[in-house]
Amino acid sequence: PTNQYTTIIPLAGVLAASALKEVQEDLKRHQSDAELNARSAQVLQQDGSFTVRRWRDLRVGDVIRLESEAFIPADLVLLASSEPEGLCYVETANLDGETNLKVKQASPQTAARVTPRAILELRGVLRSEHPNNSLYTYDGTLDLMDEMGVPKQVPLGPDQVLLRGAQ
Repeated sequence: PTNQYTTIIPLAGVLAASALKEVQEDLKRHQSDAELNARSAQVLQQDGSFTVRRWRDLRVGDVIRLESEAFIPADLVLLASSEPEGLCYVETANLDGETNLKVKQASPQTAARVTPRAILELRGVLRSEHPNNSLYTYDGTLDLMDEMGVPKQVPLGPDQVLLRGAQ
């Protein structure tokens, strides 16, 4: 009882409307990403001063200083904090919807290094697991060189990781 035009025209209309909706959502997502990546972070320089860089310009190995209530620009390892014993309180509502604060703590081997000069004295390599979608697990090792050049392995877990998008 129907011919090809009475089937194709409504189907084409539905598909066109769906495609327009997808394009609109992609444009909004792109605009939101551009706004986030244009935010700025304080990056430690080799002379001990901090310079402001956009999130999109951050690189692996940068040491970043976060202020209270700032959003975290990338997945970071917590080296030290101005709080006693290297504690840090993180809200992950943007990641998992939970509004309660989670306690993170820097490794005891790096927690006392709260000045830029002390952080610049750190020498070592971070070995990290590959990126994954787990918010609550992490496995990494920080191979630090002591004053004598002897490597010291510092295990890192989820308590030392700050995830992008948290505050």
